[in-house]
Amino acid sequence: DNCNEWDIDYVDLPVSGGCQGRILRTYTATDICGNTSEWEQLITLTDEVAPSVEEVSDFTVECGDEYEVPSPYFWDNCDSQLAIVASSSVAVDGCITYETYVWTATDNCGNSTTSDVVVTIIDTTAPYFTFVPTSQEVSCDEEYSAGQATAADVCDESVTVTVSQSIQPGSCPQSYTVVYNWTATDDCGNTATAVSYVYIYDNVAPVFTSNPEDLYWECYSEIVPVQVSATDNCGEVSIESDVVELQSDECGNGVWEVIYYANDGCGNVSSISYYVNIYDETAPVLSETPADLVIDCDDEIPAAPEVTGTDNCGGEVEMTYVETFIGDVPAPGAAPECDLITPSISDAGNCVAAYNNTSWAMWLGSMPTMYKYYVVVDGSFEEFADGTAHLQVTLANANNSEAGFVADVWFEGGYTWAEWDNQPFPTSFKADCGGVDANYQDWTYYLMSNGTLTGWGDYEGSFITLTHAPSNHYFGYQVGLGANNLTSGYGSGGWFEYSGTFLVNGEPVFSGSTVGGAGDFAFEHDCCPDYYVVRTWCATDCTGNTTCWTQEITFADLDGDNGNGGVAPGEEAQTPVVEGDFDFVTVKPNPARDITSISFTSKVTNTLTMEVYDASGRRIAELFRGNVQPDVVYSVNYDTNVLEDGIYTIRLFSLSEQKATRLMVTK
Repeated sequence: DNCNEWDIDYVDLPVSGGCQGRILRTYTATDICGNTSEWEQLITLTDEVAPSVEEVSDFTVECGDEYEVPSPYFWDNCDSQLAIVASSSVAVDGCITYETYVWTATDNCGNSTTSDVVVTIIDTTAPYFTFVPTSQEVSCDEEYSAGQATAADVCDESVTVTVSQSIQPGSCPQSYTVVYNWTATDDCGNTATAVSYVYIYDNVAPVFTSNPEDLYWECYSEIVPVQVSATDNCGEVSIESDVVELQSDECGNGVWEVIYYANDGCGNVSSISYYVNIYDETAPVLSETPADLVIDCDDEIPAAPEVTGTDNCGGEVEMTYVETFIGDVPAPGAAPECDLITPSISDAGNCVAAYNNTSWAMWLGSMPTMYKYYVVVDGSFEEFADGTAHLQVTLANANNSEAGFVADVWFEGGYTWAEWDNQPFPTSFKADCGGVDANYQDWTYYLMSNGTLTGWGDYEGSFITLTHAPSNHYFGYQVGLGANNLTSGYGSGGWFEYSGTFLVNGEPVFSGSTVGGAGDFAFEHDCCPDYYVVRTWCATDCTGNTTCWTQEITFADLDGDNGNGGVAPGEEAQTPVVEGDFDFVTVKPNPARDITSISFTSKVTNTLTMEVYDASGRRIAELFRGNVQPDVVYSVNYDTNVLEDGIYTIRLFSLSEQKATRLMVTK
């Protein structure tokens, strides 16, 4: 510049022309005063350098794997946009596949560069199984199929599958494992294996072809198992037996189990059993069975015979003997207690007319006929060693059984004839009414010390006192054969004076409040023992089976003296009446465990009582008391649970007779 400093700038402007074009460069010079000048320059561009490339390495992949081929990176020194052409080719060599990828980059000036990548595809992967048969468990007696395995490959369309089979022994011949080894092979020789199993088992126990029944024996003997057989679904069977004692006692009784075991060799065992029950239920047999006896009132009880027993099983037999006295047994040396009976008018001699042809045991003089005569309902006369005697008797009006008195009289003295005849006052005996006086020297004589009559029934409320008559004691109360002054049998009788209140249905008999006069007692005595003897022999075997036999010894007036010695004058010995008007029908069950039923009947209208006595003669129960009608069977149930094991006596009796039977209780 002519004056100042200057600056030069330029601007390039591309313009067409050539393979790379041209540049129009404009230069501008400017001084500090803003004065400018320009110059243009044309630059032609040329390109003889091929594009550059960043190569991609070759690589190998497994058949079936997914992969991406990266493209090489091209750039050029001049062009920012290159023309790139890609191509590929495939070559197969056996089990290897080569895929070649080629890229060519060309710039605007026709300069080009080529790059390729080779992908090698190999097959080293084994096939895979699409199905392998499931392992099975099969019984040894069942058919089975192993199935077929299938396989596939990622490269091959078809895969060859082969199988081999082997056996693995088990714990027994019928239990083992079949092993199936499967092999899948592709075209390149790659293989895969799989295994499936069939387990053969034997879990079925043998089956017995028979089942023995239980045995029941009375006596013990050796137990030998019976023969049995069994079959198995797969193999042979072995059978063993065992005899097991479940329970037993010292008598050989018990229960044994015979057990059979059937084994098939694989541990499967079945068993059956039967029982041998040994129990001796047969009671011993007695050597003899003494018959019942009826002996005279005065006879001594005969000695007991020896009874033995034998048992069906041959063991020892225990014998027991029990003698039981049932009833009112007097103390040793004591005088018998006599039951009182109304004398019969057939023996009353010349007194029959005087007493209005009426049988009586008590007579009340001064009373009207309808209140004068009384008969015995029940009563006793008991003599004691101290010379006293006691009269207790229930009397009924001879014409009205619903009315009467209870007489309670005590006597003293108990004199023999010699003692009575030597009293300091005059004495004699009374036999003026047909009485038999031949035995007066054998009679016993008493004085009445006190006595009463107490009314019952229609006479309820009556009370009469008694005193001895005659008052001078000339006659005593006489006891002996013919002593009752009416009959020839053994009896007692005597006069008395009576005084007191006599009411009939609550009203006095007479207008006055008291009655009085002379009276008379006249009784026949039954001094036959009021007890009977039961003898029981029992044979018991080791098991407790018991056979018992009972003999009953009863008393009867065989010689007619009512149990006071000697035959009464003019009387012959009589055969006792064994059968009565009532009896037992059945006692069952007998022996009894929990309960027994006792049935009985009567041929006449009767009043009966049934009682039970133990072996000691003690009364333990009353089962029946009441009136019975003829030809009707009555039954009583008795709960024997309350009783101990043993022999018991059941007594059935009326006012004048009794029957007895035995009951055995076993628990």
